[in-house]
Amino acid sequence: MIKTGISYSQDITPALLRMLLRHPDVEIRWIAGPQLPQDGIAGLYDELKGETEPIAAVPDFEHIDLYIGGDRPELASLLDRNEGLKVIFPQSGLRPTGYGDMAVPGVAEYNRKALVRGARMAWQPDAVTMLGALALMPLAKNLLLNSTIAGTMILPADLHGSRGGMRVADMPLPSKTFDSLTADILQQLQTSFIPAFEISAIENGNSTFACALLAVDCRMSIDDITALYRDFYDDHRHIYISPDPVSEPMVAGTNKTAIHLRHDSGSRLWISVAFDAAYKTGAGNMIHLLNLLFGLDERTAF
Repeated sequence: MIKTGISYSQDITPALLRMLLRHPDVEIRWIAGPQLPQDGIAGLYDELKGETEPIAAVPDFEHIDLYIGGDRPELASLLDRNEGLKVIFPQSGLRPTGYGDMAVPGVAEYNRKALVRGARMAWQPDAVTMLGALALMPLAKNLLLNSTIAGTMILPADLHGSRGGMRVADMPLPSKTFDSLTADILQQLQTSFIPAFEISAIENGNSTFACALLAVDCRMSIDDITALYRDFYDDHRHIYISPDPVSEPMVAGTNKTAIHLRHDSGSRLWISVAFDAAYKTGAGNMIHLLNLLFGLDERTAF
């Protein structure tokens, strides 16, 4: 069993805890944090009442295999003392510093080999990074990113409490929004890639649906492009290349990502990618990362 300790924050959602509790290879040893009520997780989330036995609230890093939580001043020394300890940082887009190659971006479709072959830490990408990576990695792998990447992203306003409605951003997303996507993913696949993004955002306050519609110059036939995408994602069970335009019902409540490809009448390739951010940049992706870090079938607990 994977003995697990959790540092509570708002990123530790009921969906994540339910998946951990039902994971056949996980045993939650403790859940700790100053925000945790006296009666623990069941007191925090009504929907988990009756699903949990009492869980210790005192951290004990010496006797766990997996830590899920934020960075801690003593974490580096804990990793030195406990050589089997692995870490998942759940806060989207918060890259831990000071750990070198031990920490890898949690895009399983890019870093699966690294996660399986000895990585000790993975950090959760934000929705922009995940959408861009899944849309563009097959092109970067084949050195086909040679133009401005333009388009629109639908981004959930607040994964922990919907504000309601849809709001269009006043201007394109700032270039720093794509720093992790560029440095950690795309330039690793295509060293010649020079970032040029013209992407605006629509704020989704109705649900956790996330979507991107991106356009790049590409003169290959749509059949050849589709073959590249199918080959890149061939053995990734959470990715679906759809012949139909992507939509929220395709992915809602799952860890799946739907991708749709089409050409316009000229040389523009349009890539649509969609997922449920509560899972793909939340609970589902963390379970996916857990499975890979410990060498389990990546579909375990799904």
